[in-house]
Amino acid sequence: MFTVTQKMETGFSKIILTDKKGKCSAEILPECGALLNAFTILNNDNTINIIEGYKNQDDFNENCEFKGFRSAKLSPFVCRLKNGTYFFKKNEYKVNGFYLDKHALHGLIYRKVFSIVKTKKLKNSAWVLLRYKYRADDNGYPFPFNCDLKYTLKKNNRLIITTTISNKGKSKIPVSDGWHPYFTLGGCINDLAMQMYVSGKLVFDNELLPTGKTESFKQFEKPTPIGETVFDNCFIVKKGAKTALQLTNVENGITLKIKPHSAYPYLQIYTPPQRQSIAIENLSSAPDAFNNKMGLVVLDKNKSKKFITEYIVNV
Repeated sequence: MFTVTQKMETGFSKIILTDKKGKCSAEILPECGALLNAFTILNNDNTINIIEGYKNQDDFNENCEFKGFRSAKLSPFVCRLKNGTYFFKKNEYKVNGFYLDKHALHGLIYRKVFSIVKTKKLKNSAWVLLRYKYRADDNGYPFPFNCDLKYTLKKNNRLIITTTISNKGKSKIPVSDGWHPYFTLGGCINDLAMQMYVSGKLVFDNELLPTGKTESFKQFEKPTPIGETVFDNCFIVKKGAKTALQLTNVENGITLKIKPHSAYPYLQIYTPPQRQSIAIENLSSAPDAFNNKMGLVVLDKNKSKKFITEYIVNV
């Protein structure tokens, strides 16, 4: 039996998708950029949340950027945008979003309030559709678009997240899309085993911007303890790979599989200093794609593009 619940709790307006039989649920916060704040499963009679989210509304309001954009929707650009500037159709633009040092970070809508379009519970699934209408509020991105997010919870601890970006302007628009979840399977990430299905790693400069070069990366071809490895890197998912990354806590038996569809060919990984979680980000493009064009989507007027990823937890 699946349910959809709307409730106020800890200052949050929440939508909770629940598989009552499988004891699994997904908690979404429409007023906080429609982020995924919890994905809980039952393991040996213990309820475990594999998402590192926010404690309450004040925590999100005050610490979203400081805590590393946990679970943020990245759109219409992802990761770093060099100097916050880019050229498109011979015009130069500078966005007014959040800056770290001199570079803009993680798009323009991660704090926006999404409206609930529809919810539905079925025998074998439950879903919610949310929408944000961006109407060129930032003069550095004067291109109106809709961002539709559909969260679908299915049996066997399977969560499918579908993003649809629709051009609502009168001309073409540049688009990159992604997600920024932090996963925690219990304990320190050093003890987790990780397997990556990637064909290479982007070479970054000292400002974490792609140089345009790629290099081989085979360290996690097989399940390998993360250990003290430090990540702030972007990888290219192997073409045709059904899974981009698998993460396992050998001690408690929890395994997470991240299965992006082809519209998310890049995988960014970041290990925060406290090492209690790991950011694994599905991206449609490389960082700074508005400038380097690596994976950049240019969307014609009245056209839409879907970006889909799946999280599956085995216990």
